Amino acid sequence: MGKKKYILSEKQKAFGREYVFDWNATQAAIRAGYSPKTAKEQACRLLTNVNLQEYISNIQKDIAKLAGISVLSQISELKKVATSSIANIHKDWITRKELEDLPENVKASISEISTQIRTVFGKGDEQPIEVEFVKIKLHNKLEAIKEINKMLGYYEPEKQDITSGGEKLNQETTVTFVNARKKE
Repeated sequence: MGKKKYILSEKQKAFGREYVFDWNATQAAIRAGYSPKTAKEQACRLLTNVNLQEYISNIQKDIAKLAGISVLSQISELKKVATSSIANIHKDWITRKELEDLPENVKASISEISTQIRTVFGKGDEQPIEVEFVKIKLHNKLEAIKEINKMLGYYEPEKQDITSGGEKLNQETTVTFVNARKKE
């Protein structure tokens, strides 16, 4: 199956590609090369073009591909977090590696780095010194593993109650039989 040919000018196609970027038709027209003075009118006219509407619709369908996002790329990013360890950040128990020396997959597992300067007092007549304390927080490893498992279909589908609005359902059912014979 080949790509569909659209009867559109390159400028119209450029408008379509720009429009799906931020859904601002006037700005899309300007970025596509239409005059800023008439961009609003041009955008309105362009959006009524049936061929252009179909072109935009097909771009929407392939938006993940255009953005370079796939299930594989998402799992690869989650894998960095799932296989991370604070040990990858340290040379030994005390000394940490420099941030620029860390491999990209280790950097990707870092959620937050915060520093704090504290004054530490020594023993006796030692002068107090200022020490920088660094706190490194990694992304949640278990959540990454759960997300990978969900994406790969390792879990049963989650059941959702869409009828009771979260209220507990009354499980009791009472059935009453009435003998309704007429006396003759």
